Amino acid sequence: MGNRRTRKENKNEIQPPPDLPESVLKEIFARLPQECLAELRYVCKCWHQLISWNRFVADSFHKSSPGLLVQVVSSCRTKSLKTKLLEFDSEGIRFRHKPLGMSRMGKARSNCNGLLLVNDMNEKKSLVVMNVLTKCYLTLPHCPSHCPHRSCGLALVFNPHEKVYRVVHVYNADFGFEIFTLGCSENEWKVIPGPFSGPHDRPFDEMFRWSDPLSTNGQLILHWDVASRKYLISFDTCEERFKRTKFPCSFDKGTGTLLEKGGNLSFVHRSSSTQFDVWVLEGFEDGVWNKSFCFKTESMSYMSPNINALPSFENLVPALFISLRDGEVMIFQHKSSPCWYLYETKHRVLRKLPGMPTKNPKLLTYKSSLISWKNKEELFAREII
Repeated sequence: MGNRRTRKENKNEIQPPPDLPESVLKEIFARLPQECLAELRYVCKCWHQLISWNRFVADSFHKSSPGLLVQVVSSCRTKSLKTKLLEFDSEGIRFRHKPLGMSRMGKARSNCNGLLLVNDMNEKKSLVVMNVLTKCYLTLPHCPSHCPHRSCGLALVFNPHEKVYRVVHVYNADFGFEIFTLGCSENEWKVIPGPFSGPHDRPFDEMFRWSDPLSTNGQLILHWDVASRKYLISFDTCEERFKRTKFPCSFDKGTGTLLEKGGNLSFVHRSSSTQFDVWVLEGFEDGVWNKSFCFKTESMSYMSPNINALPSFENLVPALFISLRDGEVMIFQHKSSPCWYLYETKHRVLRKLPGMPTKNPKLLTYKSSLISWKNKEELFAREII
C-alpha cells in the first residue's frame, strides 16, 4: 500500500518541461531585458553558456533600447554625484526611472558597448572601466600627465580590427594625447603629439579647457570643439591620426552644436530665430556634409496645455539625438529655465519632457550589456564588443 501511494504521489508531481531547442531559447532570451538575462544566466549551465556567449551578448546588446544615464552634483561641498538611469516609456514621450544597481559611482565620462569609463572621485583620482550590470571593473594606471581629471577630455572606444578597448585622454595641448590599450603587455600609457604644431597654430587661448569628445563611426572617430568657427579636431583612434574637419557653414558664436546622430557627426545650427538646420557628416574622409533636415516654428506642432507657450528657439540648446519611435528624437534644454523639450523629427511635434533633472546634468546615452570577465584576459580577447 505504501509503495502504491508513493508511486501515485510521484505521478501527480509537476514534471519540469523538456529542454527547449537552443534556437527557441535564443528567440525568447532576445526579447528579455538585459537585467533579466543577467539573473537567468545562473539558472543552469546550459543557459549560462548561451547567455554568456560572445555573439549572443553582442546581438542582445544591439537589440536593446537606449536610455539616458544622468548625473548631477548632489553636494557642492563634497562634489558627490547622484546617478540615475532614465528610460522612455512605451509611448516614447516621457522618461521613467529605472534601477541602476549602484548607489554610488564616480563621474561617468564615456561609455562603449555598455561599459563605462568612470572618473573615481576619491583621493586617488583613478580611472575605472566598469560594467554596472555585471559589477565587473578594471582600474587603469595613472596617466603620465598626472591629470586630476577635472578639466580634460576622455573617451572609451573599441577597435573591432585589433579587438581591443582603448582609452583616449587629452589634458594639455603641449603634453599631447595619451592612449591606453586595455590588456597591453606593458600596462602603460602611450603619448603621441597633439594636433597643433605650437601655440601659434591653436584657435584657442590659455583659458581653453578640453572636454569629453563626441564618438562617431562606430565610436572609432572622436571629435572635439576647439573654439574655432572654421573647423573642429577629429581623431581616428585606429590610425591614431588627427584631422581638421571643416564646419558645413559659417555661424555666429553660440548658434552651433555638435551632436552624434545615427552613428555620424551632426552639426545643429540655429540659422535664425525661427529655424534650426541639421547637417550630417556622411563622408568623414572627404569632409562631406549633407543637410539632413531643417525645422521651423511655423511647420511644427507644439503639444502643450498652453497654446501660446511655444519656447523661443533662441533659448533652446540642442542636447542629443535618440533613435526612438521609428525615427529620430531630439532633446533640447532651455537656457534660463529647468524645462526640457522633446522634438520628434518624423511627426514635427515639440513637447515638454517631464522627468528630467533641473540642475545642469551630465548626460550619456546608455544601454546595459552582459559583458563580464573574471580576469582582464577575458575582457580583452573578445571578437565582438
